[in-house]
Parts: sequence; C-alpha cells; structure tokens
Amino acid sequence: MQEPATAPWGLSISDTDFKKLKAGFEPQDMDDKWRVLEVYVLVVKPSDGGSSSSIETITWEQSKGGLRISEEQAKKEAVSLTRGLLRCDFDALPE
Repeated sequence: MQEPATAPWGLSISDTDFKKLKAGFEPQDMDDKWRVLEVYVLVVKPSDGGSSSSIETITWEQSKGGLRISEEQAKKEAVSLTRGLLRCDFDALPE
C-alpha cells in the first residue's frame, strides 16, 4: 500500500463469519476469474468464550487512481467483498 490508513472498527461478528474470514478465498476454477489482492487488512480478534469475535481495526489504501477513499467507504467495500466472496453475514450491519 502506498498511502495506508488504519482505523478502529470494533465490529462484533459471529464465530461462523470469523471462520470464513480466517479461511479466506481462493478461486477454484476459471469461473472465478477475479482474485482479490490485499486491498484491506482486517485485524480480527477471535471469541474468548465470553464475548463474540470482532473486527478490531481496518487498514486500507487511501488513494485509488487519485480518488480519496474515506474510512466509511473502506468499511463498506470490505463488507461488500466479504459478503459477496466469503458469504459472511455480518448480522450487526444493515444489508
């Protein structure tokens, strides 16, 4: 990343979503033509038995082709990608 930014998130996620994030995404065949590179870095804290797993922070590239990417936009894009590719639910967030 050329211009990374990091922000706290504190988003509670289910253990199922934690497992999906941990497993990640690998294209299985040519139907999965898109490969996601490290555009976002999520620091995820696993459940400790008493509380749920959570995304603690997000790091993103602030500039994409000269366009500034805000914290809010980075979080929206990260959620969109993980919902689409990993089938994460993120129950705490609206659709």
